[in-house]
This record gives sequence, structure tokens and C-alpha cells, in this order.
Amino acid sequence: MIKNYLLGITLVCSLFISVQAQTKVIAQIDVAITCGSSSQLLTELSWIPLSSGTTKNLRSVLFIDKNTGFAIGDSCTILKTTDAGATWLKKKPATNSNEYLNSICFINKDTGYIVGSQSIIKTTDGGETWLHKAGLGGNTIYMTANGTGFVGGEGLFSVIDGDSMYVSDRKSVV
Repeated sequence: MIKNYLLGITLVCSLFISVQAQTKVIAQIDVAITCGSSSQLLTELSWIPLSSGTTKNLRSVLFIDKNTGFAIGDSCTILKTTDAGATWLKKKPATNSNEYLNSICFINKDTGYIVGSQSIIKTTDGGETWLHKAGLGGNTIYMTANGTGFVGGEGLFSVIDGDSMYVSDRKSVV
């Protein structure tokens, strides 16, 4: 009978990843992986600050493709880029200017949702304009293509987007 023993195989890899915005490197990650009897993952991550055009605290960033992205934050700040973050344009939401915008999601290239500290707002034109949908605040939002979703904050709420947005009795559905 032949017995197979694996005493240890070590594989060392170096991985260099650069994310570029036109000619500027905005993030760089160096990774070394050792596999065997003692696995290790060694990383070094460095960040290069970009100019967003605002001094407001930004709470969430989402890219819907390699070039188009959004950054949202305090005082109803909505920024949009169409050049992979090289430049950012301010967009005006239809909500209270003191509201914190906490989470953003898109279900396709045109339709997106933001939940803030006091409301949910929606776009149907790729983030050019934003309309108030509901008076429910939260920390995170997830919506599906059929218009149903969830908002997390002080509990978990189910929401249904139609002509008006239905929120499940503002009670936790947990």
C-alpha cells in the first residue's frame, strides 16, 4: 500500500495592485501569501488623498461601474464622479440640508437609493436628481430590482417602493 504524506508545501506570492484615476495612483496594495503548515497573509496598504471638493465628512462611497461613483455624507452631501474619481460634482438632494446621508445603493445604472438620518431619497436618472421618498432614517439600505428592500438603523425595517414608499409600520421586523 502506498501512503501519501503532505509534509508542507510553501507557496510565496507577491501581488501588486494599483487603482488608477487617469494618471494618479489612488491606492496601492502589496500582498505576500505563505501557504503551508503556518499560513500568513502580509499586506501593506497605502492611500493617496484625493480632492473631493468638500470639507464635509463623507460616510459612504459606491461605484456602480469602473468610472461612475458616488460619495455621500454630512449636510446632505452627494458627490458624483464619472471619471473614476479624478473629479467630483456636487448634486442637490431634495431633503433637509442638515441631514446626514449614511448609505447608498443602486439597483441598476439609473435607479438608486440613499438613506439618511431622517429620510430615504431616490434617483431614477443616474444620480443627477434626488427626490424624497420616505421619512424613515437609518444607517444602511438595501433595495432589490422589484422595489422591495430593507433599512437598518434602530431596528430592521422592510420597505416597498411604489408610487409612494411603504414602510412596515416603522416597527422592527426582526
